[in-house]
Amino acid sequence: FDVAAIPQEVALEAPGRGYQWLRYMLYTVGYIWRMFGVSWKALAILTLVMLSVSAFAVYGISRLAMPAPWSAFVALAFTWNSAVYSQMPLFRDFSKAPFILVTVFLLARSVKKRLAWKEYIITAALIGVVAGAGMGFRTDMLILVPLSILVLFTCRLQPARYLPAFRFMAAISLILAFLFASYPVFIAHTSASFETGHDFLLGFSSRCNQEMGTLVPASYEKQYLSHDTYTAWSTMASAHHGITMNPVELQQALKSEHGGLAEMVESYVRALISIFPADLLTRAYAAVLRCTVGLGSSEVPPAFLFESTGLLFVLCGLLLVAATDMWLAWQILLMLCLFCGYTSLQFGLRHAFHTSFVPYWFGCFTLYHLFLFIRNRRRSGETLLNFSGAFPYVRRALLWLVISFLAFYVPLTAARWVQHAQVAQLLDSYLSAPRVPIQHRIIRNWAGKTLIVPERRYSCRTCEPYPPFPPFRQRVLVARFKESPEPLNLDIDYEWSKPGVALGGPIWSYTSPGIPTNGVDVFFPVYQTVACDEWSRFAGLIMPDEQADLFHGFEEVEDIGALKFLLILTVPRNREAFAPSMKLHFPLPFHPPVHYPWPLDPYLYQNDEDILRQLKAGDVQSAEDLVLESLQKFPGSIHYRALLAQVYFQAFRDDEAWAVVDALLEECPEEYALYQRLDMVFNALKGAQGQYEGWKRIVETRVGDKCAEAYLSRVAAATGTP
Repeated sequence: FDVAAIPQEVALEAPGRGYQWLRYMLYTVGYIWRMFGVSWKALAILTLVMLSVSAFAVYGISRLAMPAPWSAFVALAFTWNSAVYSQMPLFRDFSKAPFILVTVFLLARSVKKRLAWKEYIITAALIGVVAGAGMGFRTDMLILVPLSILVLFTCRLQPARYLPAFRFMAAISLILAFLFASYPVFIAHTSASFETGHDFLLGFSSRCNQEMGTLVPASYEKQYLSHDTYTAWSTMASAHHGITMNPVELQQALKSEHGGLAEMVESYVRALISIFPADLLTRAYAAVLRCTVGLGSSEVPPAFLFESTGLLFVLCGLLLVAATDMWLAWQILLMLCLFCGYTSLQFGLRHAFHTSFVPYWFGCFTLYHLFLFIRNRRRSGETLLNFSGAFPYVRRALLWLVISFLAFYVPLTAARWVQHAQVAQLLDSYLSAPRVPIQHRIIRNWAGKTLIVPERRYSCRTCEPYPPFPPFRQRVLVARFKESPEPLNLDIDYEWSKPGVALGGPIWSYTSPGIPTNGVDVFFPVYQTVACDEWSRFAGLIMPDEQADLFHGFEEVEDIGALKFLLILTVPRNREAFAPSMKLHFPLPFHPPVHYPWPLDPYLYQNDEDILRQLKAGDVQSAEDLVLESLQKFPGSIHYRALLAQVYFQAFRDDEAWAVVDALLEECPEEYALYQRLDMVFNALKGAQGQYEGWKRIVETRVGDKCAEAYLSRVAAATGTP
């Protein structure tokens, strides 16, 4: 790209908040482009530099415990791991790896060597500089500050007076160096701290659980989607209904910066932690377990041997260290838990790929010391099976193992005791909430399955150009089922105008295996936007035909505020089948990971881009063919029938278009979603004039249609038309 092609009069704007967080990354890319020209290929140089620094950092971490050949193998296996090289095109995510791995190297060096107090403080400052510089590439680096301070506090130093004071000075040095190096980025980040909490909540999605593969689910899903809108609306709805904030707190929050988002997210996070403390701890353990086997496969043979057996090698490696130095083994375990466990905040390949060296490191460490033991035995002339003098080492290792096990087990057991009591109250709030039955209709052959649609809908109102709080309507529905011989395969389906409000996805109605349920009630919230520039509707529940026969009916919770927390909840009629907390799934050989109902099935993606493209190009015949094809796949769809009406209008086949519109109005009288969708059709045809003409015709033909009259009054006022 030739920068001379940029017009001189182009308007320059200050970078938005999101770009301010990437300040150093943008500067670095700018310097690369200044030297090599503006092109995506030039960024390959920067990516290779990042990869090289990451590989050398892994090599350095390995050299602290192994000779050069073994360390080189670990670095190569890491470099050629699919989890690593698959992230290289995603520069924003990949760029954090060298900063994190260099930080780990500096900490590992501090753990391995007894540093003098001056070197200790300098190392702490270096860690602060590295983390601060990395903050301008990825704000994940912020979490490294408390983790690094915690590890540094455990380091053994050379004897000196005032060692506690030096430890305190090291922590202060790290923080000051971090603030100095990251100052412009850190200031921008603190102005929108609610986004950190928002990202934390995204980590509870079933998609993150799927990528982890080491979590057995409970009978609820906190976030069935990894979707910004769904997460934001969940926090808003909880505050709006008085679940996480009382009305006075909410009104005060709405007057604050960012419309109270920070306060709403904070209250939601507090509620989540208070109800599900065991799940938070279990997720952290599960992330560590997953990292012990890696997130991808390496192209370097025989690295694959360490991937399926990673957990066993980690355990063996730690026991080898504990046999001679229990404190050092605990320090290594602490680093492993901190730097792998923090990825549970939002686990995913792009957030945890830098941990892919872990199974190779522990595998090579264990084998190296095994070979070293064999070699030393042969040189000394002793037999391999002569274990005289080994008892103190074995006793020390076993003692370390018992204490470490208790350090993990006791907090988790205590947290589960608290959580089970909280979840019991949550369950009671759902079961005692008043419900009303809702009629439903069944649409067969919806994407090859059955769609069950609740008949009761949102009453009509005009959309809001600048919607008040909250910018959506919400319901909590209950789907009742008879007992199923197989786990229910359910999808929540939405129709929508833009991906930002596409909230469809699979849900897992999990119950304890091997225990009869006697049927289940599945509670789930649904949302509908009220903004004028977007449209969405809950279309219904999708399920296989054979499970549709088990469907017993819909109900709706009358008072959402009576619920203790908003989530998807599966309640078996046999309470013994209810799973009140998540559990760990150990990644052992021949023990496949837990598979969640993820990713989304293709039919949940509303592929209407080709139709809209053909309409924009004026090819109404191709657009009509595509719409009719979609209606074959999704019979009865409001969205595609509205598109069909738009096609007919654009082809000047008004009679056919109005026949489609009239049929929709008869089917869904006074339903907000339909009227808002028709308003968008009229606007797409002729703008405000099209809206006026369309609603005027409906008002004239449907006498007493209050919703159509409201839309007509609004567009008449906007256009000045009498």
